[in-house]
Amino acid sequence: MVGLDQLPADILLYIISFCDLADVAAFATVSRALREISSTHRSLWIGALENARHVDPIACTFNEDLTAHDVPGLKTITLHTLRLRRNWARREPRIIGPIKTFTLGLPLLDVIFQVPGTELYLFHSRTRGTVEAWDIGAARQVAPPVYVAKKILDVSPGQDLPGKFSMGLLTSETPENDNNKLVIVCLEYGQDEVSIKLAMQHIFEAEMYHWAVFMSPEVVGVLRCNPGIMLDDETIDIIALNISTGRRAYIKTDIARDDFPFEGQSGTTMVDGCLSIVTEFDDDSTVYTCLKKHLPHNGNTNCPERVTLKCPPLRGGKSLPRPDERTIVPEGVLSADSFYGVPAVSLQLINEELSRDVSRQSIEIVFWTSVKRDTQTEDEMTAAGQPCFRVEAHDPVAIPGCLQDSSDSSWQLMLLPHSGRKVLLVINNNEDQPILYLVNFDYDTKTPSLHVINLPPFINLSLVHGLSLDDHRGVITLLDTRGSLFAIPFA
Repeated sequence: MVGLDQLPADILLYIISFCDLADVAAFATVSRALREISSTHRSLWIGALENARHVDPIACTFNEDLTAHDVPGLKTITLHTLRLRRNWARREPRIIGPIKTFTLGLPLLDVIFQVPGTELYLFHSRTRGTVEAWDIGAARQVAPPVYVAKKILDVSPGQDLPGKFSMGLLTSETPENDNNKLVIVCLEYGQDEVSIKLAMQHIFEAEMYHWAVFMSPEVVGVLRCNPGIMLDDETIDIIALNISTGRRAYIKTDIARDDFPFEGQSGTTMVDGCLSIVTEFDDDSTVYTCLKKHLPHNGNTNCPERVTLKCPPLRGGKSLPRPDERTIVPEGVLSADSFYGVPAVSLQLINEELSRDVSRQSIEIVFWTSVKRDTQTEDEMTAAGQPCFRVEAHDPVAIPGCLQDSSDSSWQLMLLPHSGRKVLLVINNNEDQPILYLVNFDYDTKTPSLHVINLPPFINLSLVHGLSLDDHRGVITLLDTRGSLFAIPFA
């Protein structure tokens, strides 16, 4: 029998192209022939890393040009990625390396986003109304601040393009959160320069209520309703704009407003050019879909400016047993880019009355995945008025306690990174200190897992008001009310 070490190099490279990243790294260690090939053939590592990043984030930017790296650089990305995977799989992932700590100062800054795979962050100052770019590795501000608004009410999933990360912001300048404006902020970066640019600013009708920002590379928009109309008569509108031309589509849906924008939670996400609206109200999880043909994409020049649309609801399922003596409070619907198949996550607070004097709380987390329909062709689905993908919920995972409250935070202490594959949240379960949880979602098995992040004593979770998670490099960032930032490495 011929062993691996006896095969020609081209045959070995062909065989190894079918292996995953972990196997490639292992074979390069145990096989003499592959060890020699792996030290000279960049294509071995480039192919393995390209395949890997279509399944999960790897330890570089999403659009990193892997061909620009030499063999040692490619090995570094590989080993970092595998080290992080092993660590994230632990019940209690370990901190690996020194924690970067420095002072952002006061007044407090809020995290708008972190560019995945980098140390670049975009912060917002509620006092100044500006967005600011910081390089945490250099511990300094790297671009002049740009004014957007004093209040940021909602943000879209980010758009990660080569050298540019963009996000849609719903803003307001008033205490009543009205007079809304939609702003697209772009953080552009290269080897020598970082800049902040506003790609779009659109002012909405003053008397309307807007929420749930959505965004794709070509389209941005919000949901809208008129708070002055009685609930029985009011439905939800979709306002969508073409990013490059400003072309607008007004879509009047048959989705009853009910109470979900106010007492429930709702969020939006884009999958394959279609818009999905996920709502949580009491014990009901529902998805509504607006097809791509109704939205002003670049190639959809015939998209009508105004249209009335029927959106049949799709009910989401949840399987955790719940006693009758409980109340459900939706905490949020978070949305992400759909590339990794998890475009949304919803969270609910469950209050259970165990007896007259005893109750308990838990947070349920539901991951929503996008699943391609394979029973019909895309043309047949479009003709039938159905999306090519469906968005469906999976069994939740429950965490004892409730979300930690922070009076200094613009948002609740829960975070969905750009990939959608994880949730980071701070939980109060009546212990001396809150607990930082990481929830991983295994896309193959469609199951979540809970992981506890233990922090050193000098980080006080009760003072934390902001979170960030880079699941490419494996860095959790915490901001506290003293103006301190902690960047915690896990690989």
